[in-house]
Amino acid sequence: MFTMPIDLANIIYIGLCFLVWLLVSYNGFRKIIGILQTPTENIGALPTEGLVEISGKAGGQTIQSPISRSACVFWQLEVKERHRSSKGGSHWATILKQLSDGAFEVSDGTGRVMVLADPKSELILNSDVQSSSGSYEYGPDIQSTLEGLGIKTTNFLGFNRTLRVYERYLVAGEQVYVHGYVNYDNGVKTIASGKGISPIISDQSEKSILNRLAWRVGVASLFVALIGFMFHDIGAGILSQLLLTLKPGI
Repeated sequence: MFTMPIDLANIIYIGLCFLVWLLVSYNGFRKIIGILQTPTENIGALPTEGLVEISGKAGGQTIQSPISRSACVFWQLEVKERHRSSKGGSHWATILKQLSDGAFEVSDGTGRVMVLADPKSELILNSDVQSSSGSYEYGPDIQSTLEGLGIKTTNFLGFNRTLRVYERYLVAGEQVYVHGYVNYDNGVKTIASGKGISPIISDQSEKSILNRLAWRVGVASLFVALIGFMFHDIGAGILSQLLLTLKPGI
C-alpha cells in the first residue's frame, strides 16, 4: 500500500535536489561553456558584434586605487564584515562593492579595444587584502577612506568591526584576459555587457580561470548534495505524505 508513494517521493525528492543543483550551478556552467566555446582572437580581427575572447596588455588613463593609492587603469573595492550567529558559527557578508568609473584599454599589437566592466562582471584578479578585528584597527588613511565611503570602522559600543577590505586592480602594461560581448560604442570597439552576458576580466591564464570556475561549481554541487542527504528522510517523508493525501486509494 505504501511502496508506490514512498518510491515516487524519493524520485521527486531527487529530482528537486537536481533542480536546485542546476539553479545553483547554472551561472558557473554557463561561463565555463562560454569560455570553452569562444576562441581567443587578435584584437585587430574582432568582429563588430558578438561574443569574443582576447588577451593583451592593459592600458588607458592612469587612475589611483582607493586604498593603497596605487597607479592603475582599473580597480575594484570590496568590503566584507564578519557576522557571528547565536550558535557560534560565522560568515563573511559583502557590505560594499565598488568599481572604478570608465573603461580601460587592452591592446595586443594588432589593435586595441576598450573594456567596460559593470557590477555583474566576473573579476578574477589578485587581491590586496587589509583586515581589522576587535584588537586591530586600520591605519588612519584606510579608516578615512572607509569613513568617506559611509562605512563605520567601529560599532555603536566603540569596538572595532571585523572587516576585510579587498582591493583588486590592473596596472598599465599588465597582461589581461577578457571574455565578453563586443560592439561599437560611439565608433570605438568596446567589450561590455550584452545579450545577458557580462565581461569576465582576469590577470590570470584561461586555465586558471576555468579551474576557479570549476572549483566554484564543485563546491556548490557538494553543498547541495550534503544538504540533500541530510534532509532526505524529512523531505521524502513530507512528499510521501503529500502523495498519500492526493491519492488516498494507493
